Amino acid sequence: MALPDALHLAGITAREAEVLDLLTDHLSNREIAERLYLSPRTVEKHIAALLAKLDTPDRTALTQLAPSSTDTETSGSEWGQPTPVRCGR
Repeated sequence: MALPDALHLAGITAREAEVLDLLTDHLSNREIAERLYLSPRTVEKHIAALLAKLDTPDRTALTQLAPSSTDTETSGSEWGQPTPVRCGR
């Protein structure tokens, strides 16, 4: 999975990007953990890292930063076009 430049520059890891992608499906930490073969606590830590790195207040705000499924379908790329990210600097 290729990360959009904005996410890469914000320091988002490939695993955090996977968690972000699954957040857009409105899954719980436990559901994300099951899909990625992680513990729910590990998913919680990834979400906390995403919130900090992307300077967002909550899960809902994180999902708004992730490319939408329509972007993915039309672009042929798993992540679609890069999404601008405010890094808080």
